[in-house]
Amino acid sequence: MEGFVVRPARPEDKEAVLAFCEHTWDEFGDYIADVWDEWLADVTGAFLVGELHGKPVAIGKVTALGPGEIWLEGLRVAPEVRKSGVANAYMAGQRQYLARLRPRVLRLATGVHNAAVHHIMDRSNFRRVATPLCFRGRADESIVAPAPQTLGPEEGPAVMALLERSEVFAAGHRLCAVGWRWPALTPARLAEHLRAGEVVGYRRADRSLAAVALTPDAHDFLAERGRLWVGLLDGAQDSVADLVRALRRKATATPDREVLAFVPKGSPWPEILEAAGYVNDKALNFAIFERVIRGRN
Repeated sequence: MEGFVVRPARPEDKEAVLAFCEHTWDEFGDYIADVWDEWLADVTGAFLVGELHGKPVAIGKVTALGPGEIWLEGLRVAPEVRKSGVANAYMAGQRQYLARLRPRVLRLATGVHNAAVHHIMDRSNFRRVATPLCFRGRADESIVAPAPQTLGPEEGPAVMALLERSEVFAAGHRLCAVGWRWPALTPARLAEHLRAGEVVGYRRADRSLAAVALTPDAHDFLAERGRLWVGLLDGAQDSVADLVRALRRKATATPDREVLAFVPKGSPWPEILEAAGYVNDKALNFAIFERVIRGRN
């Protein structure tokens, strides 16, 4: 596109960018203002601006989740230049910055009904790999359910074995929700969450695991103060039913007194969550797209 360049964001771009991001979502505007300084300071990825004839008209963030694992987020295009090819030009222009990170896999999340971005992903050789649905549960201290146990690092092999046997984990493309990003849940990443005390669950009488939930201390910029985040659920259905009810009770200790849970579409968990008093927030149902970079190991 003539006159269009992609370059690193600069502090002086902030006013122009926030102006075209102001009404991204009718209900709350946008979160870009809240993460601007953090993204600008990130030296492991790239915060990029698309500039048309010297004016910022697009942004995007390239975030390194781990070696070769890249998360793309925050793609915004100014309303006055939408449907003009700017989004496609931005996707092409960011490639030089992606190449410096030697990616093995690229992923991003977008609204499940965001057809415009879905088309861009198709043209950019991404494929849809998962559809996480969002459920909200209000805290309720009157709920009677067994209190979940916090699992420690020594439980890593058992948790991973439970997940490896799970059709739900496979259906979710082995991803977990952590602060509006969906990284792959590898044994190493699971170990980090276990060390942080962010995995809870139930054990049977024989000490085998009946159900687990990943409850990361997520950077949740859409929460006013803080809520209980559930990035993954798995296990026996009756035990998961008890666990999601217990998490509503556990959420009484959070400032926002709410559970936010993401589960794969087509799994048993949506029905179980609804039976436990959770409500699907259709505005926060997502489609996860992925592109594997061939020849990178």
